[in-house]
Amino acid sequence: MLSENIINGIEQLVQEIKQEKNIKNEIIRDDVFSILQALDCIVLYYPLEGEENDGCSGCHIEKPVNGKMEQFVFINTNNTRERQAFTAAHELGHILKVDKRLREKFPEEEFKCEVVINRFAAELLMPRELFKEAMEFKLKEMHYTGPTIKALDLVKLIAYLMNYFFVPFKSVVRRLNEIGRLDEKFNKKIFTYKDSDYLKEIINAEQYTRLNIITKLKSMDNLQDHLLAAEESKVINETQINNIRKEFEIKPVEKTCGDEVLF
Repeated sequence: MLSENIINGIEQLVQEIKQEKNIKNEIIRDDVFSILQALDCIVLYYPLEGEENDGCSGCHIEKPVNGKMEQFVFINTNNTRERQAFTAAHELGHILKVDKRLREKFPEEEFKCEVVINRFAAELLMPRELFKEAMEFKLKEMHYTGPTIKALDLVKLIAYLMNYFFVPFKSVVRRLNEIGRLDEKFNKKIFTYKDSDYLKEIINAEQYTRLNIITKLKSMDNLQDHLLAAEESKVINETQINNIRKEFEIKPVEKTCGDEVLF
């Protein structure tokens, strides 16, 4: 559990970061990928087989390279695109040192780093008030009168919010916990619908076409340039370079002596 001070601090920090990074959109959705890549870090997108459910979604590493500390982020593209978005927001929190900034603001507070970073990602992608507004809009459309809701109707609401904010199923459920709308004791029951045919039927029927797409993208920032530089400096051998190109499906650049033109 996070204290009210830390929760409020995270919400304030999200606003500060949006100003620092000139993020105009209130709802970020998949813009989070371009925000991440605009930072001084190298992002690797790669499909890690066998980790698509609750396995590895990504990671952040900071290590010295040629005497300078460099930031590296890995995002598992064997997950749905919306889960990749939440992973990107999470790793963004690590790069921006959200936990460190909070410790400086609240030195007397104790919290776990990963819990804070997850809350940061949730607030970044699903701002509290906008999340509540979207939820209430959909509930009104569903003629909800309360105080209870059928599990199947709750799944419909979750699917709507997944699409609206471009976030994964579990992140929506936990956000409902965080705003005090859904008791955590119901999570286990609701989580059984995460990969269900019923959820897929809703996504198809409502034409939430951005959801449930697994890209299996293989990409890294400026990989071709890095390979050319490595080839010229001979820091790794030709076989290794060719293996990397094959793995990432990159064709080698053919150097030709083209005609010169006046420019």
